Amino acid sequence: MPCVLELRNACRRINSEFYLKDINLRLEAGRATALIGRNASGKTSLLRMVYGVSPMDRGEALFDGEPVKLDAATARKLGILTLEQNGKGFPGMNIYQNIYFGREIFYPHTPIMNDKAMRTACQQVLDRMGAGLSAKTRLKDLTEAQTQLARLAAAFLSEVRVLVLDEPTTRLSPLERSAFCRGVQELKRRGTAVLLVSHDMDEILGLADEIAVMERGRLVETVPVEQADSDWLVQRITGRQDLRAEELYSREGRVPGEERGQLCRGGKPALSLRAGEVCAITGAAGCGLEEAALAAAGFAQEGWSMRWREAALENPIDGIRAGVSLSYTAAWEEKLRRYQKLAQSGQSSAALSRKAGTQEVLEMTGQCFAQMVGAGKKQTEYYTGGNLQRELVTRAMETPAELYVLYSPTVGVDWESRSQLYWQMNQLACQGAAVLLCTYNPAEAAGMADRVLVLHQGE
Repeated sequence: MPCVLELRNACRRINSEFYLKDINLRLEAGRATALIGRNASGKTSLLRMVYGVSPMDRGEALFDGEPVKLDAATARKLGILTLEQNGKGFPGMNIYQNIYFGREIFYPHTPIMNDKAMRTACQQVLDRMGAGLSAKTRLKDLTEAQTQLARLAAAFLSEVRVLVLDEPTTRLSPLERSAFCRGVQELKRRGTAVLLVSHDMDEILGLADEIAVMERGRLVETVPVEQADSDWLVQRITGRQDLRAEELYSREGRVPGEERGQLCRGGKPALSLRAGEVCAITGAAGCGLEEAALAAAGFAQEGWSMRWREAALENPIDGIRAGVSLSYTAAWEEKLRRYQKLAQSGQSSAALSRKAGTQEVLEMTGQCFAQMVGAGKKQTEYYTGGNLQRELVTRAMETPAELYVLYSPTVGVDWESRSQLYWQMNQLACQGAAVLLCTYNPAEAAGMADRVLVLHQGE
């Protein structure tokens, strides 16, 4: 296959301690290369170099055999696309209007847009992918997963030569993931080169034609996908040649105890929570998983409620005092710390929750003003998303509690770190705590949980 994009001895300084070093990479038409490696091995940094956001300091880039300087503007002109570059779009406009915005189809020799031609072309692509979407659906009515499928449809209808994918199916259901993968395979058949970063082993083995292993900013090994299986992937990422894929999950030593709480939907018990157990809730994006996780920690969510030791958790102060530890998102950490401090006082939980809400509004106002005048906080250390996520979950699990609510705990986390998090979850259950695992990954739910609740559109 002809080479679309080639990097030769490409180098990039990320910070004083980390470099991309002597990267040699060939992306061929109609083929997909998957990058694997530990968190902070340089995978996302290499993707950013390919689509021009982080230009190389040294080395050479060739596009169709011709030297090019890879910056963001040049990459876009050449047809190097990442789905996120399609932007958030216009929520009030429908899918096909967003896809064709700025490159509309007009009737010949007139300034009149050919709505039917644009809508038909878009619908044909969505149908070919099996996305189950109407081209006339407004963007604001799409779930996160459907938005990702719409972005892939936009790649079909543009002249994309290289498609860069970073964890593209994280919150997609199995059906949506299948539709997405069909779309990528169709793009490959049209001659698009694909560069993929994923921690989903089935996705890697199903989409990739070759697998490149990264370690400490270097590409150390590239093999055809036929030479790899799930055990090989785990061993290359973890560095443990004795580890098998099915051994990543940890379930030994649990002794389920008494029921301590109930998560309710519409006033009726949906899931009982027991000491010494790991329970899981799973489903596709938009199924209500976030709402369930927040309700379990005492945050009011429409249709959801939580009882723990016979008491209703009506606000997060109630949750903290009842012994609930929540791992949600990095953006929420400061909010949770504020609630934890307030929970230590003797005031009523309702009054404290109102006080916390007032403090949050004042803090957000201060942050907005700081950003306006350029005085916002600046990140002084280099962390990858996977490492930040691992530390976030670890801090929540190290907090003394009776119930641990873990929302999407392994998103972006490499398999070595995942196995450590799974072991910690199991240890908490072995010590008598209840663990509620809220995950979009059905394999993770099945691998870790004693019981699983599957949500579909909030039910």
